[in-house]
Amino acid sequence: FNVDGTFRCTTVVDVVWAVDGTGSYKTYIADAKKNFKTQLNFLKEKENDGINFRLGLTFWSDRWFASDEMTDSNSLKKTQYVAAMSLTKLDDINDGSIDSAFAKVENLYYGGDLPEDVLTAIVFTRTDPSVGWLEDSIKQLHVFTDNPFQYAAKNDDAPAGVSSPPMELWTSQPDNLYGFYDRLKVSAFTLGREWDDSSGEWKSHF
Repeated sequence: FNVDGTFRCTTVVDVVWAVDGTGSYKTYIADAKKNFKTQLNFLKEKENDGINFRLGLTFWSDRWFASDEMTDSNSLKKTQYVAAMSLTKLDDINDGSIDSAFAKVENLYYGGDLPEDVLTAIVFTRTDPSVGWLEDSIKQLHVFTDNPFQYAAKNDDAPAGVSSPPMELWTSQPDNLYGFYDRLKVSAFTLGREWDDSSGEWKSHF
C-alpha cells in the first residue's frame, strides 16, 4: 500500500529504546532484554504490511556534573550515556547482538539520587549521530525507567531558578554550563539551581 501523503510503497520506522541504566533499574534489565526481543519479533511480523522497521538501544543515567562524565576515563570508570545499538535492520539483529548491546549497561553510572535524568536521555538519544536516525523516517523513542523525572518539588526550599537543558549531545561537558556535581549539595540540572559553598545556600539560578 502507499503510505498516506507520500508516493512510496514502503516507509521506514526508526524505533529506539532509551533504557534507564541507574542502579535501581538494573534489576529490571533482564526483563527489558526479554521484551526487546519480543518487540523485535512483533515488528518483523509487521514488515509484511509495507513498513520497514529499524531498532536501536541506548542507556542513560543521572549526570554527576564532571567534565569527563561522557567517557569512561573518569575516576568512576563509568559514563552517563551510551548508544548500545545503532538503529539496525531487523534481519540483522540476533540474540548475540542483543546480548552484547544490553551488556553495555554495566558501563553506566549508578545514579546519585531517586529521580532520573529523563530529559538528557531524550535529548542525547535523539541528537546522537551514532544512533543513526534517518532524516525522513518515522521516529519512535521509547523511554524506560522506574522513577519520576527530576523536577523542583513544591516543598523544595530552594528558590526557583532558570534551567537551560542541553539541546544536543556533547562528548565533554561545557565548562561554563554546570558546576561540579556533589550530590549532597546540588540536585539535577533541571532544578536550575547551584550550591554556594561560601554561603552554604542555594543560588537562585545558574
